[in-house]
Formats: sequence, structure tokens, C-alpha cells
Amino acid sequence: MIRRPPRSTLFPYTTLFRSLLYYFITLFVGFFISIALTLAPDNLSNFNPMLWDDKIMYFFFIVTTVPSDALLLAQIVLTYYLLSSVRRDWKHILILRNILLAEIILSLVSIPIDMNYWPDTGSAFFSGYALVVSSIWYFYFKKSVRVEYVFKHKNWNWDTFHPSKSFAK
Repeated sequence: MIRRPPRSTLFPYTTLFRSLLYYFITLFVGFFISIALTLAPDNLSNFNPMLWDDKIMYFFFIVTTVPSDALLLAQIVLTYYLLSSVRRDWKHILILRNILLAEIILSLVSIPIDMNYWPDTGSAFFSGYALVVSSIWYFYFKKSVRVEYVFKHKNWNWDTFHPSKSFAK
């Protein structure tokens, strides 16, 4: 019986490309949900500071809403760069990791604010979700050997990097 090698060794770049594509799709879905919730007719009036009785609550609303959407947009742009073969560069990975770290910090700040000022709206759930997703992707882009190998060393040949896992003997 001939044992078939794992898919990732047959096509070393497919696993990485699928991960980036999945990350890209997740970002788009999250961004569109965030924009839809932010720009909903009921929520759009929240951006008018004159309608807020408490200016501190308005400040917290802006601090927890606008930077999160801006960070999501920055992640989408950088992921587009990583998916295009022309702009595939290690510096974009480093910038993306910093943006993900900023998203983690923002989520950690947003959760207590959301729980304190808006406990019934579900905002803390979305901030917690952003924290979990950003943490997973941060550690993926920080610890993945394949990401470093492809984007830092510009080499898609997994066999030269990992000869022990090569099946082409």
C-alpha cells in the first residue's frame, strides 16, 4: 500500500494561500458587519455629539468604534498586498502583526467600557470576538514557520527548507 503524502507537502504554498484567503474573507465579513451595524439608521445618529447627554459616553463610543473600523480596513489593505504576488513582502507581515496587536489592545480596552456603559447592546460580545480572532491571527503570523519562509526568504519551495518532510526522493 502506497501512502499518499499530506496535501501541504504536495503543494507547499496552498496551505499558506488558503490561510491568507480565509483570513481575508473573515476580515471582509467582519468589516461589512461592523460597517452595517455602525451605519444602521438607528446607530448613525450616535455619531452626532449634540444628541449625547453624557460627553464621556460619547467619547467612549468614538474610542471603541472608529479605531476598530480603521484597524479592520488597514488589515484588509495589507492582506490584499500579501495576496498579490507583486507586493508580497516581509515588511507587510510585520505591519500586519502590529495592527493585530493594536486590535488586541483596543479589544482589551473596549470590553470593560462596553460592559460598563452598554451592557445590554452586545458590544462586549463583538469586542470579545475581535479579541479572540485577532489573537489567533496574531500568533499565526508571528509563529508560522511557513509565513516567515515565504515572505521573509521569498522562497516557495518547502522541500529546500524542510528536507526531512520531503516526499520527492
